[in-house]
Amino acid sequence: SMTKLRSIRSELGFVSRGDGSCSVSAGKSVVWASVNGPGDSHPTRRHGDQLYIESCYRPASGDADSVTFNSLLRAALEHSINTKLFPRSALQVTVHELQRDGSMCGLALTAAAMACLDAAVPMRAPFCGVQVVLVNGEFIVDADMRSEEKADAVFNFAVSRERNEKNEIIPVIIASSHNGTFSLEELMQARALAYEAANEIFAFYQESLQRKYTVESIA
Repeated sequence: SMTKLRSIRSELGFVSRGDGSCSVSAGKSVVWASVNGPGDSHPTRRHGDQLYIESCYRPASGDADSVTFNSLLRAALEHSINTKLFPRSALQVTVHELQRDGSMCGLALTAAAMACLDAAVPMRAPFCGVQVVLVNGEFIVDADMRSEEKADAVFNFAVSRERNEKNEIIPVIIASSHNGTFSLEELMQARALAYEAANEIFAFYQESLQRKYTVESIA
């Protein structure tokens, strides 16, 4: 099984307009995300008592997956952001696919979360995305396009963190989508691999943010 992430790179504050942005690449897959808000919203898009979240995934070319990506993205954002803090406001999160080479859903979730961190959107806990595929009984984490096209099953996870009853910080799945043929045991294995990968991505977040704020404070 190939259970290691491809090398990840990011650039926070990638776009000058907007409140927060981030470009993220894993292998040859590249996306960028931008965040606008929380700010005043149009009356038709207003929840009286909480924040209205609008998410949009823009694939490089027409893609049926974008509906799934969008619903996962919205579910992850609604779970992670304290929407009650922003009554009658809206937050717009857009993810653009720049280069597609597999595991786009995981990368889109990660980029959206990093753009929210860049915009200092108050979150209960950050989240990230991990895609795991099953090819001939072998698991591959963060697969490239070639492996993804041969997959018997594809698992997409939005992973966050919470404290358990022992007060330890543990990864937790806040949204997921799966397709293909797999057993319950295989789903549990995919989930365990997603947790491991998420811990690495969260360490990467910390590094990226520290690097950004160190540079900004020197400037």
